[in-house]
Formats: sequence, C-alpha cells, structure tokens
Amino acid sequence: MMDQQTTERATILVVEDNADVRLVLETELEDDYVVLLASHGCEGLELAIQNVPDLVITDVMMPEMSGLELCRAIKHNEVTNHIPVIMLTARGQEYEQIEGLEVGANDYISKPFSVPILKMRIHNLLESRRHYRLRILQQLDATGDIEAVSFEDRFMERVLACVDLHLSEPDFGVEQLAAEVGMSERTLQRKLKAMADTTPQDVIRSIRLNRARSLLESSSLSVSEVAFKVGFQEPTNFSRSFKKQFSLPPSHFRSESEDA
Repeated sequence: MMDQQTTERATILVVEDNADVRLVLETELEDDYVVLLASHGCEGLELAIQNVPDLVITDVMMPEMSGLELCRAIKHNEVTNHIPVIMLTARGQEYEQIEGLEVGANDYISKPFSVPILKMRIHNLLESRRHYRLRILQQLDATGDIEAVSFEDRFMERVLACVDLHLSEPDFGVEQLAAEVGMSERTLQRKLKAMADTTPQDVIRSIRLNRARSLLESSSLSVSEVAFKVGFQEPTNFSRSFKKQFSLPPSHFRSESEDA
C-alpha cells in the first residue's frame, strides 16, 4: 500500500485587492489553514502555479486581472485545474454568477458575506477534494490504474501511461516522469499530493508492483523475470517491496497461476 502522507493544514490562496477584506479573510482563516495572500489576479495566478494551494478565494473585480480571468486561467492550466475556486463579489446579479460558473468557479458568494457560511463552503469543498483523493489513492493501490470519471482524471491517466511506457527501465524515476508530463519535479510533487495525496515515487512503485502482480497471475514467468520486466534490478528488493504492498510474497501469486 502506498505510504500515507503526513496530515497537514490545507493551504488557501486569498486573492483580493481590498486590503481590509484581505485582512479579515486572513484573520478568520489563519487558525485553521495556511493562508497565502495576493492583491490582484496576476499575483494570484503566479502564487497558484508556484504553490498549488488546496483552494482559491478570489474577488471578481480587481485591477490587472479580474477574478473571472484568474479563475479561467487556473482551470485551463494543468498544474492548477483541480483547485476549487470560490468567487466573491459585491455585485449579486444572476448573470454575473452564471459567468463565474461558466469559467469554472466552484462556488460564488456575494459581499458582504457571512464568515461562518464562507467557512462551511470552504470545508465542504475541501472535504469533497479529500474524498476524491481517497478514491484515486485506493484505485492506485488496488490496481495501479484509475477509472476516469472527470477531466482531472486525464492527468492521472497520462502519468500512468508514462510509467507503463518505461516500465522495464530501472532508471526511470521522478525526474524522467516530470519531464514526460512537462512539469518540474517540484510541481509534479505538489500536483500529485493534491490529486491523490501521494508522491511521484509512490505512484511509480505502485504501478510497477501492480503490473508485476498481473504478470505473476497471468504468465509463466519466474519471480526474477517478472522483477526485471517491471524495472527492479534486484529480485530481493522486488520481493520485499511486493510483500509490503500486497502483504503476500510474489511466490503466492506465482503459485496460484501455476495451479490454475
């Protein structure tokens, strides 16, 4: 099973040009979350890409880049497109809310807003993300694959395809995977943490081991041959990692295929 990650406070990026509102949001949220602050959309987008926060709260009307433009940019960038966005506005017209939802906003709150309601909306969105991460992690642990049900899953599918393409290469690691998906190693680390609460190293290892299990169950290859096919140079290390993942040695699955 993949290593469970240390529980950390979620990071919220607040993008708001009004200094007083920005201070209120920081004060109300900092006890429960790590809060990043930006005073306009351009700064907010840069912080979002650099830090990959768990949620973004943005004003709609801002200089340099509006909240609508920021939300659109976040949702169209593969590094950040999974991040929930809450939009705040002093104007409550229905057409403006529709426009916000059309660019991918996950929620829309009119000013002046109720802090308890805002906190509950934040909690609900983060809880939804937690359930999503758990689903992805469970699928990766169980099969090394995912069942794609949303546009976000396409990124995970691409990651799995890259690992499969280089499955037998023992030197294929995080640096190579990051290059394949067009991200820096740091960004890939943050993206996979947000997507599945795991690391690139754990994803690569889980895919290798799940593919090994399939080979053991369906082929006449020996344990050592299977180990080499999925990128392990040392059969002993393979057996140790395999047992850690599945709580059974490779020979157990090999025996089952021979008995069939």
